[in-house]
Amino acid sequence: MKTRIIVLVCSGVVFFAGTDHADGSAMHAVGVPRVVQHEQMVAVHDPVVALVKKKLALFMRRHKIPGAAIALYTNGHQYLFHSGYADKENKIPVTEKTVFEIGSVTKLFTCLLVAQEVRAGTMCLTDSIRDYIPALAVNRRLKHMTLERLATHTSTLPFNVPESINTKNKFMSYLLRWRMSCVGSYPYLYSNPGIELLRCALEETTACSFQDLVLNRILLPLGMNPIGIRVPGAYRKYRARCYDKAGALTTWWSHPLLLGSAALRASSADMLAFLKAAIGLPGTPESILHAMRMTQTSYMTLGADGLGLGWSIRDVQALTLRKRLGGLFHHAQVRRVKTKKQVFKGDAFFEKTGTTEGFHAYIAVMPNKAKGIVVMVNRTMPKGWNVMSKMGRGLLLAV
Repeated sequence: MKTRIIVLVCSGVVFFAGTDHADGSAMHAVGVPRVVQHEQMVAVHDPVVALVKKKLALFMRRHKIPGAAIALYTNGHQYLFHSGYADKENKIPVTEKTVFEIGSVTKLFTCLLVAQEVRAGTMCLTDSIRDYIPALAVNRRLKHMTLERLATHTSTLPFNVPESINTKNKFMSYLLRWRMSCVGSYPYLYSNPGIELLRCALEETTACSFQDLVLNRILLPLGMNPIGIRVPGAYRKYRARCYDKAGALTTWWSHPLLLGSAALRASSADMLAFLKAAIGLPGTPESILHAMRMTQTSYMTLGADGLGLGWSIRDVQALTLRKRLGGLFHHAQVRRVKTKKQVFKGDAFFEKTGTTEGFHAYIAVMPNKAKGIVVMVNRTMPKGWNVMSKMGRGLLLAV
């Protein structure tokens, strides 16, 4: 069934409603956040709405995704799209209040907090992690494990630590025995414990918990809901249920150690607020804007790509070429960018993916074009990070 879409534009905010999902569930978008009352509203046809609706419906059918949300900013307009179910068993639809797990997109928040500390003069990216975590001071082999290497995944730490290491004390004991495999070179190895070390350093430096830092320095200044790593009672009814690669109901993220690398939750409305800050739109608090630009600076290069603090940084022209060639370049040598050349370049394409047991998330921004996108779904997929990247990247380049 297809219905005519009516789009209303008011004060740069886009609204529309429609129902054409194959199973009868609603696909809709709402404008966020404020509408100027009594201002004349004009009905228009918005090609962005038509494109996103078409792509999202196809994406969900192809990958059997129960529910999805997209936050989008482009051409001076902000959009929220929601489709399918937050709880398919009870037919509860996804809305702007639905809470998703954002997985490794959490790393952008952790690195943003580190950048704030660097700007405040309490941390330095070229310092060793030993300087910020007293328990590790005795391991001289960590001398060259800098904050910069941890944030760019060039510290040589593994993708994950053994499952038995599930507390901070066990984590520190593990690192006391750690020896860096490379000192003079910069091999790229994506590492959850590397970002977790930054979280521990933040807590030691500020004497605050990661939850409090995220809440007071990012969520509240951006007007996001106070959710963070724990979902308060008032928001628990909005938590999306999640499904594994087989489509079976699975559990929410509850790892006791990996807080700074994968534990944050957020709604589409919350992520729209973070997205606009990542783009650098007017109104972004200076304490966040300048730190965000630091995270979006290339400190290492990996072939044609750059490695920021948490962000993957792509050259737009090279990204388009790779899209035609079918895939990203691999096995490229990592090189450190000279300090004088470590500058923010807004014409690049910045992106990050995230995954938990039953969720995928993707964020990308193009600051100089003032546009960005967040995609969140409540089912994991084989090679889901790649599937989400293709979906989000393709949409953002198209609008």
